[in-house]
Amino acid sequence: MKTSTRHDRRATHESTGLLPSTGAATLGLALATWAWLSGGAPAPHQDAEVPFLGQVAKTDVVAADLLVGPAADRGVSSLDDDGTIARPRLLPAPPATREHPAEDPTGRAPRAGTERAFLDAFLALSATRPDGLDLGFAREVLSDGHPRAEKFALLRALDTTHAPAQIEVLDLVLQLEPEGSLPERAVSDLGRLASDDARARDVLEDVVRGRLPVDDPSLRRRAASHWAASADDAGLARLLAHLDVEQDALLTAGVAQTLGTRDVPYALGPLVDRITSSSRSSSSDG
Repeated sequence: MKTSTRHDRRATHESTGLLPSTGAATLGLALATWAWLSGGAPAPHQDAEVPFLGQVAKTDVVAADLLVGPAADRGVSSLDDDGTIARPRLLPAPPATREHPAEDPTGRAPRAGTERAFLDAFLALSATRPDGLDLGFAREVLSDGHPRAEKFALLRALDTTHAPAQIEVLDLVLQLEPEGSLPERAVSDLGRLASDDARARDVLEDVVRGRLPVDDPSLRRRAASHWAASADDAGLARLLAHLDVEQDALLTAGVAQTLGTRDVPYALGPLVDRITSSSRSSSSDG
């Protein structure tokens, strides 16, 4: 919209001393809408459709100026092709997804040294590599001397890009850090991936059976429940066999609870029943 056109339209209205009836109504509606968008008194007819206001503004330069001009300071930047007003920035942003992580709603670049800044850098680097972020690169980031924010950003980048090395990196995390928030994130990611990837189930099994140096009992319990929920028939048989020698009653109880929510092979039914009964007996004794 050209400024000269808007001024010519206003000059014409002032010289005649009259406003077209349609323009007057439009101007009144636009003024009320402008006051509402600017935080003033509520606009009349608040249930009116915003697309309608946008369509009116397209046919009246004064209304368009009022809607788009002052409102632009509140985030309304333009009118869409269908006549709707562009969505204000003050509305909530759409939810983040794995492919589109949450961004700063202000549009500002993330502050250096933050997890978001590291994530952006990792995503950009991954896009330049045929196989994305590999295990060797991850090993360097996970070594001593790198900030926690960078390590968490690495796991997010691997997950966002579906990197082929993701599960190997999660395994590496559990080897390097036996407890803390980073291995918690690793076990959570493995549990989510386990239903579709046997490699993730293998790492969870290693956690439960003590093949990885995980010191936190809660992580072992969580890994056991993820393994129980996702194991195939052979894996389930190995899990049940392990429970015969498992010393952590809470781990066994968690597995028993998980098994009660899934189908199990008929041949393993008696073992599952025994584990479940034993778990209930231990709970009642406690």
